[in-house]
Amino acid sequence: MGKKVNLFKNCMFLLLLSLSMSIYAQNGQVSERRITTKYEEFISQSGTFIKFTDILLPPIDQYHTDGISGVVRTVWGQDKNYYFLILTKSSLFEGPRAMIEYSDLLELNKAFARLLNEVDEDVRLRTEYNYLENKYVTNDHFKLGYYIEKKKAMWFVQFDPYTEVTRISYQEDLCQLLQNAQESIEKIMAREGK
Repeated sequence: MGKKVNLFKNCMFLLLLSLSMSIYAQNGQVSERRITTKYEEFISQSGTFIKFTDILLPPIDQYHTDGISGVVRTVWGQDKNYYFLILTKSSLFEGPRAMIEYSDLLELNKAFARLLNEVDEDVRLRTEYNYLENKYVTNDHFKLGYYIEKKKAMWFVQFDPYTEVTRISYQEDLCQLLQNAQESIEKIMAREGK
């Protein structure tokens, strides 16, 4: 009888121990929280009216831009208007997309110009390293850059941390698309007197 009681106590102890460890492990896990973008923060405000207008950017050969297209979106708020470039891989409403706020777009265009200036030197330096990658990341985690493979720069974008990297065949076309977006937003701002 004593052995059965000890066995029962040991089983209960192990059960409680494993249960508490399981609960601790679940609480100890870091939940992967989705990053909120400037766009999501603005449009999720409650108790306010918000209006959207979209302007499609001039088309660029789909083959050259790997199916990436752009739309300039103005978000009309009660106190302030916001301007975004929506970059999408397939269509406006499907597939991965990035919502790049105007101030981030300005920085992205500067970064793109810098990357274009550095790429040839990095291709030359690649022989000294096993791997070379040069990229710029916006505040909302849109990535633009290149890595060197077989003495050739492979350009890429990543719309957000949750999507795969998209290779770009003709970076000059993407550069033009970003410049067109900046110019379109600045024309809208000029019409509004901002």
